[in-house]
Amino acid sequence: MRQTQGSVVCANCGKLVGINEQTCPYCGAWRPGLFGWAPVIRSVVGNRLDLISLILMACVTLYAVSLLLEPEAAFSGGGFLSILSPGGRALYQLGMTGGVAWDQGWWWTVLTANYLHGSLLHIVFNMMWIRNLGPAATEVYGPARTFVLFNVAGVCGFLVSNVMKSMSDPLAFATPNNGASRVIFGLLAALIVYGSKRG
Repeated sequence: MRQTQGSVVCANCGKLVGINEQTCPYCGAWRPGLFGWAPVIRSVVGNRLDLISLILMACVTLYAVSLLLEPEAAFSGGGFLSILSPGGRALYQLGMTGGVAWDQGWWWTVLTANYLHGSLLHIVFNMMWIRNLGPAATEVYGPARTFVLFNVAGVCGFLVSNVMKSMSDPLAFATPNNGASRVIFGLLAALIVYGSKRG
């Protein structure tokens, strides 16, 4: 049940703040009470409620939904690397980019495809990298900038990928695309830039 009054623990700094605070007075985190939903979310994920955990939960949830939308595709074969692979129809419904999405003018798929994954191994390895790089990026840049960096890196990566495919081979432009690999390289690049400037 959504909490409308009282106080909650800020997910960023762990201090007690009012549920309706715009920003945490201690660490500056935006909406530390998550519009009153923080207690509900915390009961699901425990005390580890941060940006990276929310991103990982979104990716895993969308992966599960993609398997549920087209369950017959999950066990359609294809070898070890295709274990529990969602079907193309389900991934397009959820926002996979490239191919049909571009032909239909679904420009927003360059954002939504960051959160979708094409197989069990794909999501496991991407989530491991995000779990490793995400906390460092959040500590260095803060949660808001890290969230923007996460999405901008993915969008730019998909745009470059789709444009390069169309320039090299017009038929390759129809290749569908998803995953957080571009995001991982964006987070890694941001940390390298920070490290090279700070020494």
